[in-house]
Amino acid sequence: GHTAPVRSIFTPPFRRAFLGNFLSDLSFSMFVHFPGFLKGLGAGEAVIGSVASVAAATAIMIRPWAGQSMDRYGRIPLIRLAAVVRLAATFSFLLVGSMGANVYASRAVYTVALAVFNVGLFTYANDVMPPDRRAQGIAWYGLSGMSAITFAADRPGGFATGELETIYGMLPVLSRLLEVHALRRTARTILDT
Repeated sequence: GHTAPVRSIFTPPFRRAFLGNFLSDLSFSMFVHFPGFLKGLGAGEAVIGSVASVAAATAIMIRPWAGQSMDRYGRIPLIRLAAVVRLAATFSFLLVGSMGANVYASRAVYTVALAVFNVGLFTYANDVMPPDRRAQGIAWYGLSGMSAITFAADRPGGFATGELETIYGMLPVLSRLLEVHALRRTARTILDT
């Protein structure tokens, strides 16, 4: 019998989600250095930990609401709203000159917007990928975010050089695996036609 052609994961909507996730995680990567920023404002380890805790708690609390809101209002409107709020929260850090409630507020607002954005974008990506290729689509989507963190490293407060070398050392292996997979898929498609 004739086999249906394999549908591509990389449709224009998925490419937008892939790029959006990459850019989102690239901007989030600045927070690798955030403890150093707080330390420069005079914060000790306990205060730095409390700022991180507020961020984590707000992100956890907002996610159920974010999922329900995506279903009620749609993915794209909330993704856009979260992106605008996140941008404003990012710029609010420029107004921070000393440790205080404004640091907690900026970080909490940023984290809420990030959580809504991430829930929305992942849901959108899941909606636009072929259901029969969902596992591969989720893997590619995850890769788009994980690759962004490498740009935030090898700077004060970022990854150590040895850690980067490990990550970079794994990239040829990953490339080879993807190449073998692509060749296998191509061969299967040719044999099935």
